[in-house]
Amino acid sequence: MSALPRPRGRRVRVPRLPAVLVAAALIAGGTAGTALAAAPTPVNLDSASCPANMTQYETDGCVTELQTLLNIHNAGIGVDGQFGPQTLAAVRQFQSEAGIGVDGQVGPQTKAALYGSSGRVAPPVNRYSSACPSNMLQNEKDGCVVTLQSLLNAHGQNIGVDGQFGPQTVAAVRAFQTSAGIGVDGEVGPQTKHALYGDVSGSGSYTGAPTPILLDSPACPDVMAQGEIDGCVTELQSELNLTGDRLAVDGQFGPATFSAVESFQRVTNLTVSGTVSGADKDALIKAGAAALNGALAGAQAALEYNALSEAKRLYNLSKPIPYAYGAGHGTTPGETMGKCDASVDGGYLNGVCYGSSTYGLDCSGFTRYVYYLAAKDMDPTSDLDLGVPESWGWDSATSGQMLTSVAHQISSIDLRPGDLVFFGKKENTAMASDHVVMYAGKVNGVDMVYAEPTTGKNLSYEPLQPIIDSFVWTDYYHMAVFS
Repeated sequence: MSALPRPRGRRVRVPRLPAVLVAAALIAGGTAGTALAAAPTPVNLDSASCPANMTQYETDGCVTELQTLLNIHNAGIGVDGQFGPQTLAAVRQFQSEAGIGVDGQVGPQTKAALYGSSGRVAPPVNRYSSACPSNMLQNEKDGCVVTLQSLLNAHGQNIGVDGQFGPQTVAAVRAFQTSAGIGVDGEVGPQTKHALYGDVSGSGSYTGAPTPILLDSPACPDVMAQGEIDGCVTELQSELNLTGDRLAVDGQFGPATFSAVESFQRVTNLTVSGTVSGADKDALIKAGAAALNGALAGAQAALEYNALSEAKRLYNLSKPIPYAYGAGHGTTPGETMGKCDASVDGGYLNGVCYGSSTYGLDCSGFTRYVYYLAAKDMDPTSDLDLGVPESWGWDSATSGQMLTSVAHQISSIDLRPGDLVFFGKKENTAMASDHVVMYAGKVNGVDMVYAEPTTGKNLSYEPLQPIIDSFVWTDYYHMAVFS
């Protein structure tokens, strides 16, 4: 169950929340979390997961993405992942306006038109928001990068604002770090973030973003109005973007911000004035928090679904993945050659060493690999790795997975598909754990799991109870990566 690879860092990116999902929730009088619970996670229409020709009655994340794109083109439809009559009418209307064949189906030409003319760029996100990673690196693509690029331009750079942390943005970051007299590494950590916000005045012709100030702070005026330039406006613009707008976060209360405030007030049944008073601030703060919480809840649900899907995919491979003692604990999660350990009879079957000649996964190598793949499905740049650093290296065995910061122990009645179940034969501690499986849900009232069982067997789909009966203790854990 254990291995001795080198230590690794773990970075988990939170997928951005499509703006229209939040807006739809507000219009319906609900919360962003409610909207996300109803709508499957968006899937890029050009993905292999989406059919080449989408038609009425389809229900999935591809339709969620379709509805989001249609709303960018002012369709004003609900986002629920269901291709119903309303979505059909919106597709036909878009096709008519785009001058392409009107058939209500979404094939390659309609997809290209939807993406090609949408100008879809992630909405800016306040760099102080919990939605942004503490250390931004090259290849990140999200609203945090949109704000980063805007701030860099405010400091004299001249780069495109596209939400993609590419070579041009890296060069701009390094140039800014040099001019600011801080460490030059091309990454955006706390020191660089502070310098980007703290040194921008936002006054005169210098369009930047003053350091954000919480809207309910005494430092913000009771009534914010057009013409104001300060950190309160920086925060206001970030909150508005969380609820569906695409404002430049520059700390200046101009016509675009005025219009966004009016739209928010109209949608939430507040007095439409374009100014921001106490009631408006309270509503914005609550809506922004709902958006972030909804995004995290949606991301967590998507991760668990992906983990279960990956486990099922690996189980259904034409060539079964064999259990190999100590396998699956290389620098990168995945199948490796196993080993034998005579001191614990690991890798042996009837006295013969099979481990050192078997390429596959052991029990924790399997669960590690599944979560790694699930996170990659959501964000190809993710490097989620269940485990903890030890003096000898990265512990991704059962002990490390029980001790990882995202592991939260739960009761058996709270068990849900995608959770991990750990077992032991001695004292009930992480270091004495012996086995782990992934819970797959109930089938005809029987709890089922995916597991790499033992030497001589392949990845299996089997009942949970017999495994529980063969060990002294059983613990249940939820991998709360986002929630």
